[in-house]
Amino acid sequence: MECITNWAGVSAFRDRVKDAGGEAEFPLLSHLLPHVNNGMYPVELAEPTLVEFDRFIAKVSDIDEWVLCVDGTKDEVWGSTDNGFFTWIYGIY
Repeated sequence: MECITNWAGVSAFRDRVKDAGGEAEFPLLSHLLPHVNNGMYPVELAEPTLVEFDRFIAKVSDIDEWVLCVDGTKDEVWGSTDNGFFTWIYGIY
């Protein structure tokens, strides 16, 4: 067994897969991570999942910028680029 992150990290990965095309484009990655502790993944899916993961990395690596906006507005509360910026640092919170 190998621990890779916490549940927040699992959720963030699922969200990235969903945003990048979800189950239609990444059927194996969409079901890769368990929904509870002690999940298992079949060894026979390891190689095709790694191929799919390489496609996923190529797709999300082509994104210049990630921005988190307030729902219903275009107000940026967080962003990330190669150089890194965080708009929330400049606000009073």
